[in-house]
Amino acid sequence: MRMASYDDILQLTNIVFDVAALIRESTDLDEQKKAFAVQKDMVLELIDKKANFRLSSSNIFEELGRSGLRASDRPAFQLMCKRASQHAFDILVVDAVSRLARNVRELFDVIFDFQALGIGIIILKEKYWTYNMTHTDILRLAIDAGLAQAESMNIGNRVENHMSELAKKQLLGGNLFGYRLKKAVDDMGNPMPEKDS
Repeated sequence: MRMASYDDILQLTNIVFDVAALIRESTDLDEQKKAFAVQKDMVLELIDKKANFRLSSSNIFEELGRSGLRASDRPAFQLMCKRASQHAFDILVVDAVSRLARNVRELFDVIFDFQALGIGIIILKEKYWTYNMTHTDILRLAIDAGLAQAESMNIGNRVENHMSELAKKQLLGGNLFGYRLKKAVDDMGNPMPEKDS
């Protein structure tokens, strides 16, 4: 494993590996659910094609509606790391860099923590085998991770700006949270009681 390349690790047939799968989409919207299903099929199909890859259901980690920006917000990711520390698998298979993490530091932390445990990560789209990376691989991975983090931060900023604009419109005019403020008497439909003189 230590000397294998991405192609080598996929062509090895004489060593049996326990594998894990990580599948993640950042929202649970319908179109993302479809993308999640496609991603899951791709990862599981690759594992299924490899006769020397053993996958147990307890090593399938699914995250739907979870951002990859902070590992602390990802229970399935945390469980995966715990299972790795228990040597429950030798190889993790993930679809893309951005599915593993959208934070440069956390991406490299998990890669090097897994290396220390004797675990390699196969990243399909960008064709990485993280157990044995050249200086070029590390540079490419840093760029891919940086792009993923920047994209996530950009989306977060757009959402924050949009929410801020909506709040300004609501407070400066219009309906606050969709309601116009009225006197309680108007809401009840009761006339104001006349004062006794």
